[in-house]
Amino acid sequence: GALGGTFALLLWGGGFGPELPFDASAGAVRAALESTASVGRVTVLPREELCVGRAGRSGYAWTVTFDAVRVRTDYGWAEDRGTTGGDGNLSRLHVRSKLIGHGAGYAVDAERGDGVDGDRAYRRYGRQGDIGRNSGEVSVVHRPHGAWRPEATLVPLDLNAHDNFGHSVSLHGSYVAAGAPSKEVDGVPEQHSLRCRAPSGTSGYVTLTFQDFRSQPIFGNNTALDIRKKITGTYGDTDNIHTIWRASVVGDSGWDGVTGRICSGGGNQVLITYLTQNGSGLSTQGGRTGDIEEMGVDDIFLTGARVTLVEETKGTRAPTGKDSTLTRATGLQSGRAYLFRRQEICEDDTIERCEWTQEKFTLMDAGDFLEGAAHFGWDVVVEENSDCLSVLVIASPGHDHDRGRVYVFQKNGVGW
Repeated sequence: GALGGTFALLLWGGGFGPELPFDASAGAVRAALESTASVGRVTVLPREELCVGRAGRSGYAWTVTFDAVRVRTDYGWAEDRGTTGGDGNLSRLHVRSKLIGHGAGYAVDAERGDGVDGDRAYRRYGRQGDIGRNSGEVSVVHRPHGAWRPEATLVPLDLNAHDNFGHSVSLHGSYVAAGAPSKEVDGVPEQHSLRCRAPSGTSGYVTLTFQDFRSQPIFGNNTALDIRKKITGTYGDTDNIHTIWRASVVGDSGWDGVTGRICSGGGNQVLITYLTQNGSGLSTQGGRTGDIEEMGVDDIFLTGARVTLVEETKGTRAPTGKDSTLTRATGLQSGRAYLFRRQEICEDDTIERCEWTQEKFTLMDAGDFLEGAAHFGWDVVVEENSDCLSVLVIASPGHDHDRGRVYVFQKNGVGW
């Protein structure tokens, strides 16, 4: 029904903010949150009106991005560095409701934050902003009715200092391609292969150990998905090997990860990719390296089979080229290219804020190894074809000691 009354907000500790009217403006919500002890800076998008055109009903929504928060210390409230240099995940807002009206209520829909390395909040907010130090951005303007007006500011979700994003730009149809030839993308994640050799029937189980912690029992009839859950927990919430909270486990060497199970038909193999903190290559050792120690294999309770684990790829630091302090390079300047696509909803000129999707390309996507000073993305060309066979061309003049290469990607309806 029709809404009335007030509400107040609190992140954590320090007391609720001032009472807000049920239809408060974005500015009022921002001011109320920033007046509390636990909130430093927030960005609040314009208020969204719900139930439009539905007689007798009303509702409002606000999207809040937490740019900086504070935490209580022995010396008072201080900025929580976890939001700018760590994982940035916050608890949900608390709401004290004094709303009135038939069926009046509220809901808090939260997205996990990843701090400055994350992309979820930026994807919702629409732009990350220029962090300075030659990071770069691409501005899009268009002229719907004879006058130019800003439409969007395109920045990569993994924008970093000294990327030189926007060094090259190509526009065709709904696509915008842009290069960041100085992007630091050196490094690969750690990968181990886990293989079961079973010449006869097997029984029992094996466990994997890591830094004095132990996985759940892995049986011979487990799939790749089962093995991942035994290592990381169903949702990365394991209380066993808790230092490995994200990992990808897929079938390898001809096994699809499902058919026949890990120890059947003579044995199969899975490939384990360690997606350490935020996928940025920061491991539990050293805080800056992606090379982590191998897990141990305890097969004392396994009969009729042998399980081995081999390091296939030694992880190197910062696969995504991120430095959580944004002050120094963490890898060789291999370069990266980005492809943005304007969504069809933007064809309506009354839409004020268009949605753009983005994909990213590196030398690895082109089938090559990463190397320094390759300047991948120095020049880009995109062409959108009506038959869905769009083409993306990316130049890498520094590849192979300045011999250079040009890579051509084609859209085939499934991927590039």
